[in-house]
Amino acid sequence: MTLRHYPKGSAKRLEILDAALEVFTTEGYRATSLRGIAERAHGPSPRIVDTVLVDYAAVGSVAARWAS
Repeated sequence: MTLRHYPKGSAKRLEILDAALEVFTTEGYRATSLRGIAERAHGPSPRIVDTVLVDYAAVGSVAARWAS
């Protein structure tokens, strides 16, 4: 399942990223799990969370290369 199949893809993507930031900030890197982020984001599967985080990291990496 890709995020494109998830309802309201862009809004949900932002909700997942916000939840990830919140969980990483409050729980710390070692204690953070995909399931914990999914629960904070109200429902996506851990697989969807993983996809969003990897996509976000990849876009950031490409943007950094273009900026330099």
